Order: sequence, then structure tokens, then C-alpha cells
Amino acid sequence: MNYNHFGELLKELRLSRNLTLDQLSEGVCSSRQLSRLEKGEFNPSIYILNQLSYKFNIDLQEYYKITFCDQTFQAYNYKFQCEQAIINCDVMLLRKLIEIMETLQEFQSGENLQYIFYGKALCSSLIDKNYIQSIQYCNSGLLIEDSSFTINTMKYKIYSNVGLTLINCIAGNYSSLHNNTQALKILEDLYLIMHDQINNTPFKMYLSSSFNKKLYQNTTYNLSIAYMNLEQFDKSLDYTEEGISYSLKENYLRFLPELLYQKMRLLYIMEKYSEAKDVYPIYQSFYQLCRSKEENEKHKIEIKENYPLLNINN
Repeated sequence: MNYNHFGELLKELRLSRNLTLDQLSEGVCSSRQLSRLEKGEFNPSIYILNQLSYKFNIDLQEYYKITFCDQTFQAYNYKFQCEQAIINCDVMLLRKLIEIMETLQEFQSGENLQYIFYGKALCSSLIDKNYIQSIQYCNSGLLIEDSSFTINTMKYKIYSNVGLTLINCIAGNYSSLHNNTQALKILEDLYLIMHDQINNTPFKMYLSSSFNKKLYQNTTYNLSIAYMNLEQFDKSLDYTEEGISYSLKENYLRFLPELLYQKMRLLYIMEKYSEAKDVYPIYQSFYQLCRSKEENEKHKIEIKENYPLLNINN
């Protein structure tokens, strides 16, 4: 069946389970808000979608994204092109795509508009080196998802993939501004969001999401780097171990070589040379598996030059 808006689907689900507005709204929102939502007067927040998913035991977030966010194949295609430009580090192409997307009707609201702000944030940061402007774009994108968003209260909320990406981008911008205290706080809150609100979800698709795995690895790695820079090496090592353990448990190798390299580096800094040397062959095996031959040779040279006490001969 085709639905003109999410509210039509929601009403059908509610009636199929013989629930009143008051019964369904309990623990989600007010019955008045739910009524307005069913009438299509506003779009559901990620929090409401999550709570309704619990109520119905259906993953409404993914359905909502595919059916009501992408809206057209053209919108889906442009977002896919943006993601490929980001993966390939082609920020100039990303800027051109964003300029086109801004003119399209599909990108004037909701998650699609968040994509616009995320693209602008990346371009401001990576091309213009205007980190303050980048943070402002990220905040604008997050306010679309949650009108009450603030940095200080974000760890108590649930966010979409785009929202999580915007939060991660804010942390990177504060790091570039050398505001390490704020960057660290945001990374710690992001870690809590990922750990408590996503990894503990009953919906298995979130556990298997490539995006969530990558962001979780990236967050533990960035936290490890942040604490290493503060010379809090034990805490840095804890986050590294968390990232490695998660990567192996989920069989997701994207950032595993970097995490193993970080562990070896930390152990070396802590003068635990024997343990660092034990990590090296494991790190090297994964790096060789996941990275190009050229990258692998470059890293071997770097390790020999920077970590001489490991006595690496091959």
C-alpha cells in the first residue's frame, strides 16, 4: 500500500493492534502529538520512531528512512554519490553535489536537508578550514532532528545515522580548533550514545549496520588518541582494547589495523617493549590484509624508524 505520509501508516498499525491513541502514546509522546502525527501535521523525531518501534516490535526507523526520507530515486542517488565522494576524499566533488542538491525539492526538509548541512560542514572544514562555520552547519543539521539539541544534553537522546555523523563532525572541528576539552567531552558522549542506545537495541539490524560498526570503531580510536595526547595512557589503552575487542566480536576490520597500531604505539610509549613487539605481527597481518601493498611497505619503514627498540627486521 502507498502512504501519503508516515501518519497514515502509523494509524493503520495502531488500529490493526486495537490500540487507542492514549494507549499507543504512553511513554512515547502526548496523545495530542500522536493524533497530529497521524494526520501528517509534522514528521516524527528519531526518538518517537525508536519508541514506536519498541511498541510495535517493528523497525520503523529504517522503513521511514527508505519510504519517507529518500522520497525519490533521484534523492537516493545524490546521497549515494555524496557518500562515495566522502569515501574517496573528493571534497570538491562533494561541494558541487551539495550545490545541486540544494536546488532540489526533496532536499528542503528532514533527513535529506540534514545531508545538505553535513556536506556543507565537511566542505567548510576540509576546504575552507573554517571550523566555526562547520560547527554551525552541524548544529543546524542536528536541530532539524531534535529542536532541543544541545551539546550538553545530547548523550540522553537517540540519533539517526546522519545525526551521529554530525556529532562526530563537531568533535573533529573542536579538535582542529585545539579545544581538546570540548572535543573529548563530545567523543565521550558519542561513545555513550553508541554503547548504551545503539549496541543495546533489540533490533538486530542496528547491531549489524556497517555505519554503526565503523563509527563505534572510529570513536574508540579517537578517544584513545585524545587520552594519549593528554598522557593518560592507561585510559587511552582501555579505549583501544575496547575498539579491538568490538572489531573482532563483530568481525568488522575497517579500522582494526589502526586500532592495533595504536595499541602497539601506546605500549611502546609506556615502555612495555616486549608487549608492543608481540602486538606487531598481529597488527602487520591485519594491515596487510586490509591495506594496499604500498601502504604496507610505507608502514614497515615508519615502524623501523620510529620504534627502534622493537628490533623489527622484516
